[in-house]
Amino acid sequence: FIMKRLLLIIILIFNFQSLTKADDIRDFQIEGMSIGDSALDFFSEKEIKKNKRNWYNKDDFYAVLIEVNNGNYEAIQLHFKKNDKSFIIQSVGGMILDFSDIKKCHKLKQSVENEIINNFNLNRNNIDRYKRKHPNDASGKSTTSEVFFNFDNGNIYLACFNLAKNIGPKNFRLVANTSEINDFYNQAYK
Repeated sequence: FIMKRLLLIIILIFNFQSLTKADDIRDFQIEGMSIGDSALDFFSEKEIKKNKRNWYNKDDFYAVLIEVNNGNYEAIQLHFKKNDKSFIIQSVGGMILDFSDIKKCHKLKQSVENEIINNFNLNRNNIDRYKRKHPNDASGKSTTSEVFFNFDNGNIYLACFNLAKNIGPKNFRLVANTSEINDFYNQAYK
């Protein structure tokens, strides 16, 4: 298990350069998927519907979380507009689940952050960093360490989730979001 995790981290870091050669948030790919693609090119409609999640207080968009056995990630998280029968991706993310040692997650996050900054040649004024309590844990024990790389039409989100056991596994996330889904997130947790 530990070797599998280490191998995933190494593969993610070395393959990351090819993922970030993008001029626009829609060009950014995770496991070959980009914002604006139809998820039906990657998953069956049955698989998408079976993995739908209801995490939000609003229903303009919904999430799908699909565990995968190949590639750089252990799960793919997608967001779609409500009633979109074409399943056009509004947000695409990769997750590495269940980091037993959150320090390893933070090391990976720092490596990926450096790659994004270098490959996009980003102005540091367009980067926001946060450490905060997770909104779904009333105890306040779950925290996130987040980095947002802001673009005109969305952002790339990078995070380590240090979750309490009753909330979920400690995990790493790399996500590309449209501006529209970001506006939804700001309303969906209220």
